[in-house]
Order: sequence, then C-alpha cells, then structure tokens
Amino acid sequence: MQRSSHFHTLSASARQAIGAHNVFLTGGMNGYLVGREVDAFRNPTYMMACSALYGSDYMNKCARDNDRLEPNGNLIKVMLFVLLFSSNFSIVMPTGHENTTTTTTQSSIELMDVQHVYVTLLWKYLVYLYGYNQAAMRFSSMIKSAIDMLGRVEELTLNPSHQLSTFVQSETVEEID
Repeated sequence: MQRSSHFHTLSASARQAIGAHNVFLTGGMNGYLVGREVDAFRNPTYMMACSALYGSDYMNKCARDNDRLEPNGNLIKVMLFVLLFSSNFSIVMPTGHENTTTTTTQSSIELMDVQHVYVTLLWKYLVYLYGYNQAAMRFSSMIKSAIDMLGRVEELTLNPSHQLSTFVQSETVEEID
C-alpha cells in the first residue's frame, strides 16, 4: 500500500480512513491469497492448528471460500487494491469518527477517484484475458468472493480466542451507545 503512488497523493484524512476501515480486512483477504498460494487449507497440520484456535467450522468455511477464489493471483492482487481504496470496506466503524461527516465525505471522494483507477485496470485486464462475457462473470465472482470473505473476517473478530475481538467489540459497543 505505501509503495503505491496513489496512496501518497491522498490527504492525511483519506489515508487515516484507509487505516481505520480497510487495512484489517484487506489484510485478512490477503491472508486468503497467501494461504492459497502455499496450499495451507489442504495441509492437515495447518488446519488442525487453526481449528484449535478458531474452530473447525470456521476453518472449513475459510477453506470453502478459498476454493472459490479466482485462480489468477494477479487479478486478486488488483482486487485487493480496489478494496483497499474503497470508501469503507469494513462493517465495523471505529469510535471517534461520529462527527466527521465532512472529512469522511471528502475522503470518500478522494478514495473513489483512486478506486476508479484500479477498478478500470481490473476490468480492462479481465476483458483482455477472457473477453467481455467471461470478464463480467469473473468480476461478479470476485465481488461475491470478497463479500463472503468480508463476512468471514468479520466473523473472526467475534471469536473470543482472537486478540482483536475485544478491541473491535468494544469499539462497536461504544459506537452503538
């Protein structure tokens, strides 16, 4: 992210928005990609160790999500940039951002400009590789995978054995009050 020239052109508030909303989840999705590349979800030792931490049901869902992941890793990497530069990829809203509507709106507009660049790049690359019809189906599949993985990563924050769960839940509870 920091090596992206687009990241450095953003205002400080837009970079903070990325950090507050997108880095945790995009990092989790990157974990899916790395897991697939090293075939972790087919490694019994890895699955047993992770199942002990997160539960076998959760790990089986992750393995299923990973099996449906786009086979072209380059497309996933571009999709990660699309998601990273989205205005809010996370379901969780951190505290301290309740009265920042103007800043959030300006940051969202900045992020949409950068996100548009990456969506266009992704779309053109898909059309180049697969033609228009296949590109549309693969793009839809990538969005579905992103939503499924978003749900899985958010589900992880609710797991009491995960260190970040206490932080995220306390942030969410404060936001509701």
